[in-house]
Amino acid sequence: MLPSAQLKSLVFAVVDIDHFKNINDSHGHGAGDQVLEQFSKILQQHSRDSDLLIRWGGEEFLLVMDNLTAEEAEHALNRIRNAIANHQFTLNHNEFLHCTCSVGFASYPFIAAMPELFNWEQVIELADGALYLAKENQRNAWVGIVPSTEKLHWQSDDVVKHYRKYLLAGELKSHSNITAKLKF
Repeated sequence: MLPSAQLKSLVFAVVDIDHFKNINDSHGHGAGDQVLEQFSKILQQHSRDSDLLIRWGGEEFLLVMDNLTAEEAEHALNRIRNAIANHQFTLNHNEFLHCTCSVGFASYPFIAAMPELFNWEQVIELADGALYLAKENQRNAWVGIVPSTEKLHWQSDDVVKHYRKYLLAGELKSHSNITAKLKF
């Protein structure tokens, strides 16, 4: 059996434009719409044909990537994060601005040995929790949440609702491009 870091699985990544409200407030909602359009094109350009990209709400997108290891997902999401950060967004009247994004992700099945323990909606909630960690700790970052143990007594709803407690206890681990120790 492959180590869990090498297992290929479905990855749910929640991608969010950093400080999007400031863009709308400073440049207007029309400019915000232009940023969203360009943002989604960049996501599409840096996704594989087999990936699924969904506008998840507001300035959030859900990227569903299949057949990836955790390490491959990290590289793909870092590539997307860099592409956004390096893009010059063009607005009306020849205005330009730079944006960054934050990403949270988790794999499905969350625990390979017990695929039934967490459903896909719960895994997306964990990815959303990882997104919050990226935004709270740095922004322009990605954070992934993975199990550090395969606990048989886990209650999936409790893990999803209290993921920070499980991270602090070491029962969940985070992976991130943030070099400082993450604050949970």
